[in-house]
Formats: sequence, C-alpha cells, structure tokens
Amino acid sequence: MDKKGGLAGTNSKSQEIVNDLAAQLDLIDVWRIINPDIRKYTWRRRRPEISCRLDFFLVSQSLMCSVTSVNISAGYKTDHSLIDIRIALHSNPRGLGFWKLNASFLAEIDSLLKI
Repeated sequence: MDKKGGLAGTNSKSQEIVNDLAAQLDLIDVWRIINPDIRKYTWRRRRPEISCRLDFFLVSQSLMCSVTSVNISAGYKTDHSLIDIRIALHSNPRGLGFWKLNASFLAEIDSLLKI
C-alpha cells in the first residue's frame, strides 16, 4: 500500500529492522493510523516511475491521543515530500490554579491586626 512501481521486496531488511524496533518500543506509524486507506507517498522517481512512503513518524500509543493532525505535502526542490505532524502540548485546559497561604503570617497575629 505504501509503494507504487518498482520491485515489491525492496529494502525488506530495513523494513524488518524498523518494524522490530517499533514493536519493541511500542511505537505506531501515526500517518497510517489516521489515514488507513489513503495512498500518498513521500518519495518519487520519474524514470522508471516509482513512488514510496519512505518517510514517517513513529509515536507512542500515549502520544497518539495528543496528535491533532498529520499531512504529507510536496517538498521544495527535493524528491521527498514533507510530513507535517501537529501535537497538542496542552490538551487539558488549565484552571485558575491554587492559592497558598503562608502559615508563618498567622504566628504574627498582632502585626496583622494593626493593618
């Protein structure tokens, strides 16, 4: 699904190494998870016509819920496309916070009453 044209088994050893590492570290291909049926490639050659998705982001399962978008778009003066991944760093809105009382002021009650 991530290759069009050329030999089917190209770089099988490299694929095996990346897949093993992803399995060991429990990483997933974020673009493929969000776009399970889309054929889009990050590298291309004109003659012979070959297209592959060589470039990708592997993220942990816990980070996946913070990913807001991922996109592949054409690169400038290169045969590789750009991968744009957006991650929400603060997905939980912050509240007003906590107010803390310095308890040492209570020991000086006389000075507080004069104010």
